[in-house]
Amino acid sequence: MKKIIQAVLFLFIPYTSASEPTVEPVAFVDCKEIPQSFGEFGKPQDCRYGSKIYFMISDGNITNIKSDSLTLNKLEIEGKDILAKRNGDDNYKLSSFPRVSDDAKHLMFSIEIKENEFLKLQNTKLSGAISYYTSKGLERHNQKFNLDQGLQTTLHSFDLKSSLQDDGNLIEIEVTRDFNSVNSIKLESNGIKLQSKGMAKGPQRHRYYFEAAGSSEIDIAITSWKNLNMKTQPFSYNQ
Repeated sequence: MKKIIQAVLFLFIPYTSASEPTVEPVAFVDCKEIPQSFGEFGKPQDCRYGSKIYFMISDGNITNIKSDSLTLNKLEIEGKDILAKRNGDDNYKLSSFPRVSDDAKHLMFSIEIKENEFLKLQNTKLSGAISYYTSKGLERHNQKFNLDQGLQTTLHSFDLKSSLQDDGNLIEIEVTRDFNSVNSIKLESNGIKLQSKGMAKGPQRHRYYFEAAGSSEIDIAITSWKNLNMKTQPFSYNQ
């Protein structure tokens, strides 16, 4: 009987510091093609899409990556152009959940490639750009409002609007200006913190959800990034 081999190769590269912003690869995840009969969640987590390359941005005062900002203009493995699929769609994507280091000097993200190129990923040639945010610190903004009357105001640089959702069981706070500067939003009622029920990000607005309060008197506190600045950093590998 023919045996099916599953394999994942993790290769970590030592980090070297730099005074100017840099983007460099720090790990490769090479994946053999794994039978579909394992299902998506039966495969190793880093191999569900294909193969993966981890990169690290080194700078200072980093807050987060800009969603959907990854663009590649070159992607080859051993001379084979794999930048796009046959239908023209991108053959790669930015993975979810990039991570910022505790000292805010580094940001790690990964590029997933829709190819299973076992032991060949180090021979990748790619070039493109990624955007991320830096900041000079955090600041806090507070305001009181009556939920029955609704909130529709500008607080600091944020346009805010409140509404009740889910038959009155959820409070929605919508931010429609400068929403990328928001670090967190918290609501309190009579000194009791209202439990967060998640958020939704869109290209024009961010929405934050909280459990409904017993009282209509609400305190909103927004912690935001000070002097948020977006940077776009070109990078390449194995050119």
